Amino acid sequence: MMCGGTALALGPGGNPADALRESYALLRDTLVHSPFGQPMTLESSEAGDLFTGDVHALIDQPYAGVRAALVNTGSWCDILILHPNVMGCRHRESALPGGNASIGVLIGKSEQAPDFAFHLAADRSDYLDVRLSVPSG
Repeated sequence: MMCGGTALALGPGGNPADALRESYALLRDTLVHSPFGQPMTLESSEAGDLFTGDVHALIDQPYAGVRAALVNTGSWCDILILHPNVMGCRHRESALPGGNASIGVLIGKSEQAPDFAFHLAADRSDYLDVRLSVPSG
């Protein structure tokens, strides 16, 4: 099983995989008693114009398969089409490692499609950190 979410803050030289395991240990009871009917938590916050959110979930799949899907921007369009207000999605892979891959999400009837920058912050055999961000929208 794989636990996904944001790892705890790391000290210098800290191992993000160990921090994620520690985060899982702290969230284990919350995941078991999730109101979503699945082992998942959702945390969101708003501070001025900044909105952030973290999803922590147990995925009953081998890590290698989940990793292969999450490093591909095309898979994120399948993942993001969860809310009825999301009307469409397009993705653009970067031709170069660390390039400008993005995911455009069509939200509601406004025909507004903010481009989420896709950043692979860490990709290791025991830890994956994918970040999606949009400067405004």
